[in-house]
Amino acid sequence: DDPICVNFKTHGEDLTLRGETFTMDGFVQTGWVDGQGAVYKLGAAYTEDRDVTLYPVFDKIVTVTAPFTITVDVRGSRERGETVFELELVDERGEKLSFADDVTVSGTMTTTNGKGDYDGALTFTGPSQQLRNMLGEGAFVRQVNGGKANWTYDDTVWGLLLRNVAERAVDDAALENTVLIFPTSCEKTGDGGLLYSMVDGANQVEKMTFTNIYTKYTTRPSENGTNTGTVSSPQTGDNSSLAVWFALLAVSAAGVMGAGVYSKRRRSSR
Repeated sequence: DDPICVNFKTHGEDLTLRGETFTMDGFVQTGWVDGQGAVYKLGAAYTEDRDVTLYPVFDKIVTVTAPFTITVDVRGSRERGETVFELELVDERGEKLSFADDVTVSGTMTTTNGKGDYDGALTFTGPSQQLRNMLGEGAFVRQVNGGKANWTYDDTVWGLLLRNVAERAVDDAALENTVLIFPTSCEKTGDGGLLYSMVDGANQVEKMTFTNIYTKYTTRPSENGTNTGTVSSPQTGDNSSLAVWFALLAVSAAGVMGAGVYSKRRRSSR
């Protein structure tokens, strides 16, 4: 009977139903339902010319995660410090996947100590039905190529499925809404694009793994793999090679003198 929750409809004209009106901890209002079970979306048009009482429809907000490990492999002589890596959700053609405003997806990892393994989790939070729409038929995950100098990014793509719709689940004790992770395969399409699919018959894996390689030298490598010297120029006060420089100077001077004598002899002979 609260006047705030009363709307009046004009005969023959549509009425736009309210958006989210009611709140409940751990849930989100997703629509309206009447006494006969007819469900309307938030903000939908009500077209009937009759009085009706509508009740809020709620959906539980859930969080599901997919664990991953990012391995940093340093192959140069310079160690890499803090670096941020990010995962993104894509469809079967590798296009970035969009999702509803009430769903949040988070998958970043900051590596702080250079070489090593770093564990994280790709997290999905939102109404359970929205998550089923996203992951019920499968979605794919890859790293965002940050394009940072000296890095080689792992381009592996993994497939995700929700536990309660995955027929290939092997862990019967897994909780509902657990995300399953599968290896994927990739083939080229007729238009030159890519098409990802989960490997048929493959067992799920415990986590997604990515290996990123950082290569940068502080010293110049020789052909046999040893260091031949620093890239920077010699510092002032370094006398370790003076003898070599004097020898080269003496040879150069002798060459100049020899050329002079030869020239003089030729003029004398004339």
